[in-house]
Amino acid sequence: MVDVEDSDLAKTLQRSAKGSIVLVGGQFLSTLVTAIGVIIVSRLLGSVPLGVATKAVIPYSMATLFLDFGVNSALIRNIAQLRASGQRDQIKPLVKAALIFEFIVSSVLAVIVYLSAGFIAKDVYHDPALWPLIQVTALGIIGTSATNAALSVFTGYERMGLRSLTQVIYSLIKSLIGPILVYVGFGPLGAILGQMVPYVVSGALGLGLVLMLFRRSPSPTSETGTVDQIRMLLGFGFPLFVSSLLLNGRNRIFSSILPFYVPDEHIGDMTASQNFSVLVGFFSIPITTSLFPLFSKFDQKNGTTLGRIFQTSIKYACLVIFPVTVAVIVLSQNIVDIIYPGQFLNASYFIKLYMLTYFLTGIGNIGLCILLNSQQETQTTFRVRLIQFVAGIILGLILIPMYGVPGRLVTMVLSPVPGLVYGLWWINSNFGFTINLRDTGKMYVASIISYLLASTAMNSLTLGSLAELFICGIIAVLAFFTLVLLFKVVDQTDFDTIRVLTKGLGPLTAIINRVLDLIQPLVSRG
Repeated sequence: MVDVEDSDLAKTLQRSAKGSIVLVGGQFLSTLVTAIGVIIVSRLLGSVPLGVATKAVIPYSMATLFLDFGVNSALIRNIAQLRASGQRDQIKPLVKAALIFEFIVSSVLAVIVYLSAGFIAKDVYHDPALWPLIQVTALGIIGTSATNAALSVFTGYERMGLRSLTQVIYSLIKSLIGPILVYVGFGPLGAILGQMVPYVVSGALGLGLVLMLFRRSPSPTSETGTVDQIRMLLGFGFPLFVSSLLLNGRNRIFSSILPFYVPDEHIGDMTASQNFSVLVGFFSIPITTSLFPLFSKFDQKNGTTLGRIFQTSIKYACLVIFPVTVAVIVLSQNIVDIIYPGQFLNASYFIKLYMLTYFLTGIGNIGLCILLNSQQETQTTFRVRLIQFVAGIILGLILIPMYGVPGRLVTMVLSPVPGLVYGLWWINSNFGFTINLRDTGKMYVASIISYLLASTAMNSLTLGSLAELFICGIIAVLAFFTLVLLFKVVDQTDFDTIRVLTKGLGPLTAIINRVLDLIQPLVSRG
C-alpha cells in the first residue's frame, strides 16, 4: 500500500482538512448561536408576522444577487494562486481594488432599494406596511458586501480561524439584537434589524481583520492599476456571477412570486422550516468553503490527482451530510413539536421536502461547479447553471401556482438534476473522470434503509418527543454507518487517508485514531 503520509497530495489534503475542521468548530458555534436567536424570534413572532418579515426582505435578497459580479470568487482563487506561486506582494493591491469595486456597487444597490421601497410595497405587494421595513433592509446591503469580501480574503489565505471569528461575531450579535427588539414590541421590524445590523458590524470587523492581516504582508514591488486589477477580477469572475445569478436568481424569483399564491402564514411556515437547514449547513458549509482553494492548487492536466481529490471530496461529503439529512427528515415532527409547540403547523412537512435537496450532494451538487471554476472552466459552469435555471423556471411556473410552498420545494429538489448530469458528462469527457457511481449508489441505499429503520422505530415508540428524538436520531446515524461499512464504501485507503487528514489536531487526533482502530479490523475481515 502506498504511504499516504509521504505524498505531497496527502500533505495538501491535510492542510485543507485542518482548515475544514477549524471551520467546523466556528460553524458549530456560529450555527448554535444563530439557531437559538432564530428560534426565539420565530416563536415570538408566529407564522403571520414572520411571513411579513420574510416578504420585506425579498428586495434586499434580490439586490444581493448583484453585489460583487463574481469578484469574491476571483479573489479567493487569485489569492490562493499568488500565495502558492510566491507572489504574496501582489495580494494587497488586488484586495484593495476588489474592496473599492464592491463598495461602489453595494452603495448604488442600497440607494436603489431604499428609493424603490414605496413602489414595491404599494404597487407590487399591495401592502403599504412593508414600505419602512424594505427601507431598513437597505442598511444591510453594504454590510453584507463588506462581510462577504472579508470572508473571501480569509478563505483565499486559508485563515479559517479569522473567517470563523467573523462568523461567530455575526451570529452573537444576530442572536441578541433580533430577539430583544421583537420582545420589546418592534415585531417584524425588530426581526429585520436583527438580520441587517449584524452584517454591518461583522463587515466592519472583517475589514479591520483584513487590515491587520496586511500589516505583515510585503509591499508590492510593482503595482498594477486599480482599474486593471478590477478588469482582471471581472474577467474571471463575471461568468461566475452570471452562473450564480442563474442559480440564486431562480430561487429569489420563486420567493418573489410565492406571496401572490400563498398566505403569509404559509410563508412563515416555510421560513421556519428552512431555519433547520443550519443542522446540515453546519457540516456542508465548511466542506464547500474549503473545496475551492483546494481544487485551485491542482491542474486538470494531472487528471489522476485531480480526479482522486474530486471523488474523495464527494464521498466524504456524502458520509457526513447523508446521515444528518436522514436524521433531520425522520425527526422533523419531533423537532417542530419541541421547538415550536402549537405553532408552524406545516413546518414538519416542509422540512422533509427541503432536506431532500441535500441528497444531491451525491451527484456533485457541492463540488461539481467548484471544480469547474477552479480550472477556469467558467463557461461550462454557466451552461450547467443555465440548464438548471431553465428547468427551474419551467417547473416553478407550473408547480408553484398549483401547490404553493410544496411546489416551490419540489422545484428546488428536481431542477438542479439536469444541469448536474450535463456537468458530470462534460467533466468525464474532458477531464477523464467522474464521481464514483458505485460508492454513491451504495450510500443512497444506506440512506433509504436507515430512514426506514429509524421511521419504523419512531412509529413504534411512545416515549415523548425528546426521548424519541434522541433514540431515533442515534438509530438513523448508526444504521447508516453500519451499512456503509457492510457495503464496503470505506476501504483501507480511506482509513489511511483519514488518519493523515486528522493528524496534528491535538486530542481530537487520538480520539479519531481510537475509533478507527476499533472499526478498521471489521473492514479488513469483511
